[in-house]
Amino acid sequence: DLYLKGYFDDCDLWISCRKWPAWAEWPQEGWTIWQYSDVGEVKGAANEEGHVDLDVLAKGLSVDDLLI
Repeated sequence: DLYLKGYFDDCDLWISCRKWPAWAEWPQEGWTIWQYSDVGEVKGAANEEGHVDLDVLAKGLSVDDLLI
């Protein structure tokens, strides 16, 4: 709240924290996507270092909920 309060109130919250499985310890409300790694591997998809982000959706959400 110190830095972001009032600036992104109409946006879904995307948390980046690589302490796995920290997302499971957080309340299951108030966030939408949790990025738990930036060194994942998916065949056919990668950044310059050969990795992809790994994310988890909050309980009860599906990818369809995020489509615009």
